[in-house]
Amino acid sequence: MPVDYHGLTQKLLNKSRAGKVGWQETADEATFIAILEGRFAFEISNKRGRYLFAMKNQNETEIFTLTGEEPSGITTIENDRNYPMLQELYELARRTALGIDQAVSDAENLLDSL
Repeated sequence: MPVDYHGLTQKLLNKSRAGKVGWQETADEATFIAILEGRFAFEISNKRGRYLFAMKNQNETEIFTLTGEEPSGITTIENDRNYPMLQELYELARRTALGIDQAVSDAENLLDSL
């Protein structure tokens, strides 16, 4: 029976939407990481519009990867399935790790007080 990587990634996306995943910055400004109880790490990056998502174990051994780039007439069905999910996951990871929502709220409050 094949492993459902897509299902696990969708579950991570849902938990990220709910604010339950602690995404963090990395040395690479286009890569974000979430570590679950020291056992598993999820990494998502955006390199020139191509998303790369990986799950690793505590030894940093890659368990699986998914990729996605803007769908076109030459991309695969798997790519076209992965792309919207990875795009949203990346944006949520970025917003969480960089504290974007809080920064925007703080800036609005400062402007309101002027």
